[in-house]
Amino acid sequence: MCMKKIANYLIFVLCAFLPIQNSLILFITNRLKLSSALSLWKEVLVLIISSFFIFEITKYFRSNENKLSFKDMWPLLIFAGLAFIAILDLVRITLPLWILGFRFELAWLGFFSLAVVWLKTVFTKYSFEEKKHLKSILKWGIIAGFCLSSVFSLSSLAIGQEKFLEFFGYGGETANYIVKAPVGHVIDFGDNNLRLSGPFSTPNHYAGYLLLMLGFFLNLMYKSRNYLNKLGSISCIVLCVLFIFLSYARFAWLAVVCIVAWLGWLKIKQLIQIQIDKSKSKQNLVMDEFAHSNKKIKSRILAAFNYLVLGLILITPVFIGLVVINTDLSKQTYLPNSILKPSSTDLHRRHFLASTDVLFLNPTNYLVGFGLGSSGPAAKIEYGYLNESPIVKYHYKYASKWFIDNADLVIPENWFLQVWLNGGILYLIGYLSIFLIPIWKLKNKLSLQQNLDSKPDYDSAWSDTFFALSYFGIFIGSLFLHILENQTVAIMWTLVFIYWQISQFKEEQSA
Repeated sequence: MCMKKIANYLIFVLCAFLPIQNSLILFITNRLKLSSALSLWKEVLVLIISSFFIFEITKYFRSNENKLSFKDMWPLLIFAGLAFIAILDLVRITLPLWILGFRFELAWLGFFSLAVVWLKTVFTKYSFEEKKHLKSILKWGIIAGFCLSSVFSLSSLAIGQEKFLEFFGYGGETANYIVKAPVGHVIDFGDNNLRLSGPFSTPNHYAGYLLLMLGFFLNLMYKSRNYLNKLGSISCIVLCVLFIFLSYARFAWLAVVCIVAWLGWLKIKQLIQIQIDKSKSKQNLVMDEFAHSNKKIKSRILAAFNYLVLGLILITPVFIGLVVINTDLSKQTYLPNSILKPSSTDLHRRHFLASTDVLFLNPTNYLVGFGLGSSGPAAKIEYGYLNESPIVKYHYKYASKWFIDNADLVIPENWFLQVWLNGGILYLIGYLSIFLIPIWKLKNKLSLQQNLDSKPDYDSAWSDTFFALSYFGIFIGSLFLHILENQTVAIMWTLVFIYWQISQFKEEQSA
């Protein structure tokens, strides 16, 4: 019991301080001149919590009544396979580069895999009080973190973001943490304004965090029965949308539009279904064979149309992420510059095309990749390992071909392309199978009522949909950027997922 409580409180600390940790660490290193090693506090806590998960899972399966099953353990087994592939990379990648690659690309996925298995096995045996305590810890920790980050954002809007961020140490010399951190990203379509980044180092990372918070607060709003709680949730939703807009993160704009469209269509469908149910209750319960057959045909047509609409809502942002953003839009004028952002779009496109040229240069590249840490944040020049990347060593000519420097060559601007470059096609497939676990929930929520002859569980359907769509937003961003290099977003991915799964357990009556 003591271990559980300690783990719970460590989870609270992570939830509450992760969203503002980047600014706090810069303040500590820049203003107070303390060691930059303090930035590893979150990794230390994640390691402790992961150790707790491992201990509990091991204890669970050592009991005589529980047995190992692939159905319960598959995320950890696949992660073990990914880790094995990564270890083999040590024969071709230097250890410092490999460690950084593991930190950014695999460490968070291991934490997530442990959480998934722990929730499916150990947590199901928890008492009602233990479940309730952890749910409360997560809920208030996430809310505390959002409130703190919102204070940062609102203060920077009131004072001026540049002045506010400079107070915390942005732009100054640091103790090997970030040499010269920018005060923010300037809007690149003519206005001399900064994009909102809150307490984060970049607005894109901030937008990724806000998408997770959007799903969280949509769920709270839907489930709140207290008027004040519901009003508080709505206020947080408004702040999420406002901050996302001011971040000028186009992937997040696209994700919000997708979320609104999905929820809007499902709400319309729910209202139609309610009217159908009312009309059915007024009809004679005895129907002839023709009427019953006619009803089935209509239901199938409606179901097909529903899947078509929802499928288009999902496919459109994916199409934009994979195709439109990687075409030459610099000469187009039919879109406003606030959306097109020509210089940014063109740079992203050249990153992506240079990476695909390297990937498909020969079969070996896309079959086994170049080794963990070859591309992505670990290989960037800021970390001092750029020239140790095989991509730069042997394919630097593609940087000049696409008019980018070597530092840009190792950044594909697509997280999954980065994973493919590092580990190969099998590594990517295994990685995606774990990554897509939260998003896979949407498959079962394409309709709020799967069985037309039974009463749908709207509470569970809406709750799952809110969360799954926010995770889908991160998926969209991963097609444009490398959002998960930010440890706050990566760790919050797991913490919010834990809360989501706990909230699905039916509330039991306390004794």
